[in-house]
Amino acid sequence: MQLKIPLIVFTIIIISAILFLIPNSLQKFAFSGQYLFNGEFWRLVTFNFTHINFIHLIENIIALVVAALLAYELDLRGNYFIIAFLLSAVTIALAEAMFFPLIIIAGASLGIYAILGSVSVKGSNFFPRSALIIMFVAIARMLVSCIIVTVIFTAVV
Repeated sequence: MQLKIPLIVFTIIIISAILFLIPNSLQKFAFSGQYLFNGEFWRLVTFNFTHINFIHLIENIIALVVAALLAYELDLRGNYFIIAFLLSAVTIALAEAMFFPLIIIAGASLGIYAILGSVSVKGSNFFPRSALIIMFVAIARMLVSCIIVTVIFTAVV
């Protein structure tokens, strides 16, 4: 059996790796409402591809590949995949800008959560309810840890 990773996933990984290699990429590409209100609109997209450190990048790459394999198995492909990935992240970033404008966000996690949420909804026809509950708890746990790391990182910076 051959493992097929979609081209869009490779593209996201390559963009993330390139941005990671740029010096001070977190300061140049991460998102916060403060940056948005200062006219730095590109950060609505670039924060998805910017990572805090190498471990963060690797964790997001692994999660993205797993989410993509699940999504493509359930025919959540191409335009749907990229729209769910980017649109959800931009929507959350805009909400974050309104309510928590000083918090900095970076990484592909928001897009990955959107893909996993789509997989949960689409997969409800294929997976037993207990598996969906476990997936929901795992996603909720990842989201809470992401918020905790963000708060700690913001306090340090």
